[in-house]
Amino acid sequence: SSGINAEYGGMQKIDRIDRMIKPTTPTSTPTSVSIPNTPPKLGPNLSSTPTVLKWEKNIELSAVQNDVVSKLTKLVNGERPTPENLPDVPEHDLPAFMEMDTPQQFYSWYQSLEENIEQEKNYQFTLDEMKTYKEWCVKLLEDVEGALFSLKTIASAHATVHTKTGNLHQACQNLLTQESRLVSYAQSITDKLAIFNELDRLTRRFNSQNISVLDEGFILLIKRLDECISFLEANSTFKESPSYLLKFKLLQNRGLTLIKTHIVTTFKTTTSQISAQTPTTDTTVAVFDSNPLFYVKFKALASKLQPMCKELESRVNIKEYSALLQDCHVVYFQQRLSFLFPKVYNHITQKIVKITELSTMARAGCNYIIELCKLEHQLYHEFFEKPSSGLRGMLEEFCSLLYETLRPIYIHSWQLDLLCSLVDILRTEILEDKVQQQVKIHKGLSAFKPVVHRMLQDIQERLTFLAQTFIRDEILGYTPTTEDLNYPDKLMKDPAVIQVLNLGGNPTEAESNAALSNPDIYAIWFPTLQRTLMCLSKLYLNLDTRIFEGLASESVESCIETLVKASRMLGGGKATPLDSQLFLIKHLVRLREQIAPFDINFSITERGVDFGHMRSAIHKILTGKMPGSLFSLSSKNPMYGLVQSATPRVTDNQMDARKTLENELKKATQTFVLQVAGPHIAPLQGFLTKANAFLNTQKMQDLSPLQNTPTSTPSTAVHVPLWEQSFAKPEQISLLVNGVMESITRDFPEVIHKMKIYLPQHSMFLKPLKQAILDTFEQVSLLLSKHYPPHESVGVRVPLPEQVNLLFDVWWSGNNSNSNSDNTSSSDLSRSNNNSSNNLIELSSQLSTVTLKATTG
Repeated sequence: SSGINAEYGGMQKIDRIDRMIKPTTPTSTPTSVSIPNTPPKLGPNLSSTPTVLKWEKNIELSAVQNDVVSKLTKLVNGERPTPENLPDVPEHDLPAFMEMDTPQQFYSWYQSLEENIEQEKNYQFTLDEMKTYKEWCVKLLEDVEGALFSLKTIASAHATVHTKTGNLHQACQNLLTQESRLVSYAQSITDKLAIFNELDRLTRRFNSQNISVLDEGFILLIKRLDECISFLEANSTFKESPSYLLKFKLLQNRGLTLIKTHIVTTFKTTTSQISAQTPTTDTTVAVFDSNPLFYVKFKALASKLQPMCKELESRVNIKEYSALLQDCHVVYFQQRLSFLFPKVYNHITQKIVKITELSTMARAGCNYIIELCKLEHQLYHEFFEKPSSGLRGMLEEFCSLLYETLRPIYIHSWQLDLLCSLVDILRTEILEDKVQQQVKIHKGLSAFKPVVHRMLQDIQERLTFLAQTFIRDEILGYTPTTEDLNYPDKLMKDPAVIQVLNLGGNPTEAESNAALSNPDIYAIWFPTLQRTLMCLSKLYLNLDTRIFEGLASESVESCIETLVKASRMLGGGKATPLDSQLFLIKHLVRLREQIAPFDINFSITERGVDFGHMRSAIHKILTGKMPGSLFSLSSKNPMYGLVQSATPRVTDNQMDARKTLENELKKATQTFVLQVAGPHIAPLQGFLTKANAFLNTQKMQDLSPLQNTPTSTPSTAVHVPLWEQSFAKPEQISLLVNGVMESITRDFPEVIHKMKIYLPQHSMFLKPLKQAILDTFEQVSLLLSKHYPPHESVGVRVPLPEQVNLLFDVWWSGNNSNSNSDNTSSSDLSRSNNNSSNNLIELSSQLSTVTLKATTG
């Protein structure tokens, strides 16, 4: 309608324009134009086009006309809308007759008039067309207004119909919802009534004479019973629900009783058949030998009984099913145990116990029980899926049978090696290689694992007792024989000693290891050392660390004590005191080397109770010095004060065998150095003591205020130099030094030769011996350089450290060709070194001369 109104307004505007450009010729009359049925054809008359163009060229428009044409052009081009009310423009009259003087002027005027008339016809034709369009548009506008009114009527009717249709749809939806709710309610009632209606059907089935637990539908009946009972228990508020629940429970008990009776009867019948078919003459037949009756017949029942057992296990959270499953387990394990226990007992007591060697016996018994546990575990899972404590209890019966049979045998064994071997078998071969590796697959082996641990604990306890007895009797209580104390002759069997004596020098590491690997090397050791190391090496991997640490500390302490006693006994025999000290050093060093690889602490902590501080309090009570009566019941009773003030103290005493060993070795080394070097350097030590005492006396006299008194003697007032003293003259010191060197070069080769016999691989023990001599010579040299003038000390030839070191190196690395016989005695060895000693004395004299010349120069 908006489009039609716009076109109608446009037509009105065209009408106004038509009136504005209408010619004013009075003689022209408008021609009536009929409105055609169809719009007329637009466009100017082509025949009149030249006249119009000519008219446009010759006739000039007035200002008003030009304005109208401009507005019309803008209206046509759409630049701006046409104003709603156009002002009325007065019609222009034709120009008045102008004065014409000549005919030519009249003809000109007349020609222009004719041209205007021709042009007017064209405008008249356009105006007629515009009027036709106007009338057509007015009629079209009326039709559109009628159509709009019809459309409004239709829209109103449509809205009414839509509202009624929506109401009808909502009513239908409400009816469908109500219908669905009623249907669901009816179905719920039907389902709930079906539970109650199942009672009659299930009662008829269970009262039937042909019912059997092996039927396929029996399990379905049990499942339906469980569903009904669960429903009634969840909806106990329903009418007659308790009575129906009781009836369903009775049917369930009847069904479970049928299952239990069938399973129990089947197990007992199968066990009876196997027992009847087993030969009674041979009671030692193995359970898992070639006889298939022990397991094959039971495995054949699995296909029949497993579905029922599986259903019972799936409902184990229900009390009735759990009790029935427990009863089935009990019957199963009772039948298996009643049948297998005599067989297993006979096999262990009549076959395994007959084995003479304990290690083989234990290995065979453990392998037998392991195989039995595997088979029983597999057979159990043929019937049941979930584990049961009854299986572990049954297997523990068999394991305990082996344990109780073997325990009296190994608990009374006195063989340390046998028990150590048994521990290695149980721990490595049985527990680690078989039980722990296979327990994830065969969980029945978990019942055997505690038994193996109990056996290990018993054997380790027995080992501890035997080790303590061994330490007490064979180490600490050992009485050495004459052959045990035959040193140093006994050491001549050592390959390392023979090599050092023949070739000289120190053996290489490879040669030392080869010598230690020689079995004969242990024969030259003192027996207690050999037994201690043997005991430790056997117990190291077979006892717990804490227990072994205590035994190791005790055994090392006992060994040290026996070595010290043996060294004293050796010194009291034909051997020299030097042999005694070297014997002790050798064995202590060997003990330290051999216990080094043990990665333990050789220390134990002993905890005790100290009552020492209570002695004075008890003494006061007994002597009556403490007030109060012993029979008084008040706080004045002396016993009450004793309990309050003098409580016993708990003390911890730590004993470290390594420290004890190091202290004994250090003490023996110091004793050896004093014993060897002491007599030789004693003259020089005495001279140094006198010289230091003399110097100290002079120093005290210098500091004393009484030295300048009139009563002082001349001897105290005048200082006498040290080198003028009779005991400290350079000649006397030179004699002392030469005497010390002569005694060292005379006696030390034999000492070092014995060191090479006792300690062929430990030349480091020469160092403390050399150091003692070097310290003495250094003190003498320091005394000479500090308290003697150069012209007095030049004659004293004190050996330099290089000379002493060279001398000891020559002695240690020298080759003794006369000492290569295994049966050479110590006296022969001493005589064989005389030539070497004389040569060494000459070498020492030559070195002293060279040193003197170098010092003088």
